[in-house]
Amino acid sequence: MKSIIFVDDELKVLQGLQRMLRSMRHEWDMKFATSGQKALDMLSKSPFDVIVTDMRMTGMDGAQLLREVMKRYPGVVRIILSGQTDQDVFLSSSHLMHQFLEMWVRLGLLAMNLKTAWRKMNIKPSVC
Repeated sequence: MKSIIFVDDELKVLQGLQRMLRSMRHEWDMKFATSGQKALDMLSKSPFDVIVTDMRMTGMDGAQLLREVMKRYPGVVRIILSGQTDQDVFLSSSHLMHQFLEMWVRLGLLAMNLKTAWRKMNIKPSVC
């Protein structure tokens, strides 16, 4: 089973993702964090295959989070799922991510993109 952590400082966004992805719960072990620091704490306690984060968050933003994840956990696939598509932010963060997805992509598209990212990275499920 693939393990994914979703990060956004807006609880309603995380709740929406949780509802949208409910049908994938038998294929993915999904966790949700309301801050970059909480995500790093979760990563330090158990392995994850993928991190999906928003870019604009209070405290630690998505770029700072992905920079830390890249440094500490280089094998984790890093995906930005964001409602804002500021080209400057995107370009300055492109080296930190494997993929950028616009917020509220359809479930099938999100699942397809995650599977493609795993295939490209040749990610094997985490062993606890």
